[in-house]
Amino acid sequence: VLAILIIYFTATFPLIESAQDGNHDHIVGSNQALVDIIKLKPGEVINDFKFRAGNWPNINKGDQVVMMNDHESPIHLDAVPFLVGLGAEKSGSTSLGAAMFNSGEFTCPDTDQIDVETKYWSNCFDWNKHDSIMNNQIIEQLRNKNGGHCSIKQYSTYQRWRNGKYKFEKSVDYLGLPYVTHIFSELFVKERGTKIFVMIRYPPPRISSTWKFFVGAEKDNMPNEYGNVENFTIHLLKNDKLKVLINLIDPKLTNNKKLMDLDWKNDILIKWNDYMLSLLNQCQIEAPIAGFKSEYCNPSQLLRRAVGLSCYIVPIMQWIIDLGIDVAINSFRIIQSELYFNHGKDIMDRLICWSKQGTIDDTKCDKSKLYQSGSVKVEKLQGTYKSKTSDFSDDTINTLHQTFEPCNQRLFQLLQLYPQLALKEFNWDHWHFKP
Repeated sequence: VLAILIIYFTATFPLIESAQDGNHDHIVGSNQALVDIIKLKPGEVINDFKFRAGNWPNINKGDQVVMMNDHESPIHLDAVPFLVGLGAEKSGSTSLGAAMFNSGEFTCPDTDQIDVETKYWSNCFDWNKHDSIMNNQIIEQLRNKNGGHCSIKQYSTYQRWRNGKYKFEKSVDYLGLPYVTHIFSELFVKERGTKIFVMIRYPPPRISSTWKFFVGAEKDNMPNEYGNVENFTIHLLKNDKLKVLINLIDPKLTNNKKLMDLDWKNDILIKWNDYMLSLLNQCQIEAPIAGFKSEYCNPSQLLRRAVGLSCYIVPIMQWIIDLGIDVAINSFRIIQSELYFNHGKDIMDRLICWSKQGTIDDTKCDKSKLYQSGSVKVEKLQGTYKSKTSDFSDDTINTLHQTFEPCNQRLFQLLQLYPQLALKEFNWDHWHFKP
């Protein structure tokens, strides 16, 4: 098999051009690319970030599956918390959380299967402290803090977690908040071995569900902006900071720069922070018009971020940059919601196998050990795909597709570079996207 692979890759891989990075030139031919893959040990990745990011040829679906199945992540059964889900909101994470609750495989922070969220860190800090958090000042304080509000000790003993093993929670508030990403990356993933997953869904039905679930007084008092899903979507698409952000990653507007050649840390992620902050400011401005108190405007802004969050690649890259790619490949997984909707138990099996046994490979994961003290109960989500996309005109659907095409293209590129980041290979047809 190895000989066949060598012949195949030698014949089909294009020669890779040199990529200049400052004073470093990386010149690697197709044969060397294959040699680098073959030399990898289980769980190991190619450390030359620019090589993989700038010069990696397209990987077909079959090769992606092989790389995903072959990868073995380190296991940290004593990690606290053990597993954390990030949302996104209205992407199936509540259903998955309830299934995890009933599986008997994890301890959840509440006695109610429908609420396995803590939201503990989302309101701990405001944006006035963002710079100090990112510069590790508050990280050091948290590391040394012995209990009390917003402490590791209090978080790890939250509610029913106190005496539990394999502590699991999912908090949709966490996705998109830079300081939460940094806290989890530094204090839990890197130091304790916590594993993280995110669920992301085709935007139109998620946007529709978010509006129906979270809209409040705005619907009646600001009907032109929030009166229906269509108005809501168009209103939020007008955000200038969102437009700037998407332009920064658009391949057509960035001279087709490779994904990792983009300036994520010093430009794009700062613009994302500006965008999230603009939503908080927008909420505070709209509060007196809509008829609620501005102090109710929390950092996560689940309603107002509903549209912009569809550029999933940016908050995901916040995790990749904070963790570093080596840690991310072992500790971070992306789930396409539609795969869970269609095959819930398969996604559950993969998630449990990966977190507890370090693999998603059926031949390596001992599934006989699963669900011994619980049951498999995957609840169907309310509503249908048709009913939720019918809330939009064809023009608005097309606008959403066009607006977030650069984001999907960058997400596709990320999963081409590192297929291991996906819990299961994406089906882009679910998103009406052609890479």
